[in-house]
Amino acid sequence: MAVASAPAQPRLRPPASYVQPTPPSVEEGTAILEQSRHIGLSGPYYLEFDLRILPRRGEESTMAGRWFGNRNVSGPLTRIELAPGGDRNLVVIVHAGPNPAAWTGETGDRFKEVSGADLFQDLAGTNLSTADLQTPFMYWTDFVYEGLARFRGRPTHVFLLYPPDSGADRYPGIGGARVFIDTAYEAISQAQWLDDAGNPVKTITIIDLKKIKDRWIVKSFEVRDEKSRDKTRFVVKAAALDARLSGELFIPAGMAEATAFRVPDDIMVRVR
Repeated sequence: MAVASAPAQPRLRPPASYVQPTPPSVEEGTAILEQSRHIGLSGPYYLEFDLRILPRRGEESTMAGRWFGNRNVSGPLTRIELAPGGDRNLVVIVHAGPNPAAWTGETGDRFKEVSGADLFQDLAGTNLSTADLQTPFMYWTDFVYEGLARFRGRPTHVFLLYPPDSGADRYPGIGGARVFIDTAYEAISQAQWLDDAGNPVKTITIIDLKKIKDRWIVKSFEVRDEKSRDKTRFVVKAAALDARLSGELFIPAGMAEATAFRVPDDIMVRVR
């Protein structure tokens, strides 16, 4: 005799914290969030950056890296290459959007898909994780628009987003994410991973933007572990917009290797 399986237990939901006297319009929030999903550079781009590792205790260190970015019909595509030292680089490929996916590999090894708790593992001794790069919360459909507030002196939309109930294994220990979207730049100014009680687990804060030609890019952001107080700061050193990038950069086939890609000097901009 078949035995009916027990229904899945609903996830705990961090409570909303409205930032205005009356709850704002759900329709307005839906429109703002849908527009924000298209935030970011529209064409292919290339960044050279440093990761400054800033532990609460212990010595600081710096790691160099390269960022390749593009976008398809589903969402942003990212490839990051980190050089933690030695002769083995770490390569991370991230597909964002409503059906996110990610892969990692070290030099000479085949890529392996990253899922579940592994999405939240620190990369190469930093506080940065694959989930931080993927920002899947931007595509969660269950959310509360908490309203328009002032964040760091600027008008900002505030959203509390909840992971799908079916994603309990994908986002273990995560009850939601709170996202702050700057109204003027139409860009995320801060995002927080929350536990089931609504307490911040990790905070990602945009520090500086930089205008190159007629477009804004993130010049630096910081990732802070709220338990250990350790931080990692991402700082762009150079950028090339509209770089010609092969689509194969974002396909996890074969071995994980650092690419031989070089940007022509005439499109490379040093960021200060």
